[in-house]
Amino acid sequence: MKLSNLILYITVLLSSSLIASDADVRYNYFGNLTGSVLNEKGYEVNSLTNSNIDNTINFSTYSKIGAQVSVFKDDFSFMAQGLAYQSKGENKFDITWLNGKYQLNDNFSIRAGRMQFAFFLNSDTLDVDYVHLWAKAPIEIYSIMPLRSFDGLELTYEKIINDYYIYLKLTPTGTATREVNVQTNTVDVDFKKMKAISLSIQKDNFTFNSSYTVGNYTMPDDSITGLIAIRGALGALGNDVSSYSYDNKKVELLSLGVDYNYENYSFSSEFTHTDSHSLAPNLIAYYLMMSYRYDKFTPFIMYSENKNDKDFYNVDNINIPTNLSAEDYANAMYAKAGLESIIYSMNSSQQTNSIGFRYDYKVGIAFKVQFDRITFSDYGVNPAAGLTKYQRYGFLSQETKVENKPVYQFTVGLSFAY
Repeated sequence: MKLSNLILYITVLLSSSLIASDADVRYNYFGNLTGSVLNEKGYEVNSLTNSNIDNTINFSTYSKIGAQVSVFKDDFSFMAQGLAYQSKGENKFDITWLNGKYQLNDNFSIRAGRMQFAFFLNSDTLDVDYVHLWAKAPIEIYSIMPLRSFDGLELTYEKIINDYYIYLKLTPTGTATREVNVQTNTVDVDFKKMKAISLSIQKDNFTFNSSYTVGNYTMPDDSITGLIAIRGALGALGNDVSSYSYDNKKVELLSLGVDYNYENYSFSSEFTHTDSHSLAPNLIAYYLMMSYRYDKFTPFIMYSENKNDKDFYNVDNINIPTNLSAEDYANAMYAKAGLESIIYSMNSSQQTNSIGFRYDYKVGIAFKVQFDRITFSDYGVNPAAGLTKYQRYGFLSQETKVENKPVYQFTVGLSFAY
């Protein structure tokens, strides 16, 4: 039995006994009814639900409904959260929280079970859309990791020092699995041997958050058309192709975030740097967001960017011997061009300028509107004449060799939480 499953089962068992006893039980509900539309066809939105958007309005990509139950008794507590949504036309249900917590003393606690990653400033509340100004999160940064929850252990330390609230999380072990859409396939991404640390500092209207996460992730190499054959052909010529894979590769993610409120003004920003050590590119991503509240009406502007490392797209390190026969040389060059096509398809570099507003109808219900102008950073075109069907699998993807021009996305939604 896997350690993560054992932890989850123990958590359920202990939590069930808590619920059955005389404990304080609280229920919360939240949801998001959101539709989005692009100004034209030919693009695919790679969000966590793997649903597409084109020039007709689509409600499945960002709409969801969820429920929470929290149980408290003495130094023990339990939390569960379920999330229902649609993906590719199918109804899905995820358990995003299912954990038990024991308060060791005033400062230290230990939590076991399923919980959400602390990658970013809003990781814990990302699914509770009512909390946020935006109608949709900046995918340039929030879709970097397709994983939301993990099974494992978490140690926490919290203390108030001179009006500063310090909250430190340490994750010594964790694993996660999630389905993602790659080309025409739906495959599992596994994240194992995870270790993480995050620090949050709060004072009055200021919040600072930082985190570092490291682990090994695996996605089947055969989910990328032709990758295994190309690696084999180029490896047989003496090239080091070990990095052109998703099999048990290390990933490191460092992030920083700040949130500051002054009177009616608000400013938020997050930055992340990712080292993938694999077929995926290293990258930096960030967003800047400013808003001003007029009573129930809060307009905002936001800029977000995902920038891949350009050196990732250089395959000059692949050597093709010139003493091959004409046929073998042509096949080898075709394999090299195929690798370059696959690497190009991993490009997720894009920039989004956003304007929008939130209107708080009443406590627990908010109406949101957001308009995005999305542009891409290209690092070349598909070089292989016979491999023109590869796509640029950015967060807003398109066929290679398609003219790079702005894409406009309009999103409107109703969020609630009780």
